[in-house]
Parts: sequence; C-alpha cells; structure tokens
Amino acid sequence: MAAHRRALVVFDWNGCGAENKLAEVIESEVEEDLGRNGWQERCCIVLEPELETWIWSDSSCVDQELGWTRRRPNLRTWMLAENYIAARNEKPALPKEAFLAALREAGTPYSSPIFYSLAKSVSLNRCRDRAFLRLTSTLQRWFST
Repeated sequence: MAAHRRALVVFDWNGCGAENKLAEVIESEVEEDLGRNGWQERCCIVLEPELETWIWSDSSCVDQELGWTRRRPNLRTWMLAENYIAARNEKPALPKEAFLAALREAGTPYSSPIFYSLAKSVSLNRCRDRAFLRLTSTLQRWFST
C-alpha cells in the first residue's frame, strides 16, 4: 500500500524553462507525467507569472504590511507612477519586482512574516486568479468531508 495518495505540484511560470507554453499546457503535461508514474489523484498548478501575484489584492492590509499606510502618494498611485501597473485595480505584470520595490521605497525590510500576515488578513473571497481558484477547488475536492 502506498504511503501517499495525492500529488500536488505548484511552481512559477516565470523561470520554469517552458515560458513559451501556456500555463494550462504545462499543467497538463506535468499531470500526464505524474499519472504515468502512478499518481491517480494529481494536480499541477502553474502560477502566472509567479507566486507574488497573489500578494496584490486591493485590500488595505497590503498597504499596511508593505509599510504604505500613511505614505503619500499611496501604494497604488506610486505603482502607477513607477509603471508597475497600468490601471489602479490591476495587478503588476512583474509582481515580485513590484513587491520588492514597494518594500524598498517604504523602507520595510523583506521578511517571511509579511506573507503570513497577508495570508491571515486579506480576504480570499474576491480572488479570481485562475491558479488560486484551481488550488482551492482541488484542496476542497480532496479534503472535504
């Protein structure tokens, strides 16, 4: 009897070596490989372009965690001016670079607790990111009782 029943593979599209393919195609190929190797329940999720895209919510918690609560201009206005986003409610095309630049500009040190705090405080109900929705639906399907 196998010790594990399920396989979940998650990785960034940026830097994966197959950026010339759609994320959905990469996911399908990885899942086929997993299936050939005996994984009956399997899921591959490719984050477009990378995990940091999930940081960029319109929640005020993002401003707070990145050190932008009382700064002028506010975070979204600064991101527009610095060309990280083209429209106020848009996510940056380069989310990791925007995240690191926003921290630098605010003088906030990079630390993993920022991610933990954002995960605890930002509502996920409005998230429409394809990869995130696929992850949550897979986990619900696998672990719902």
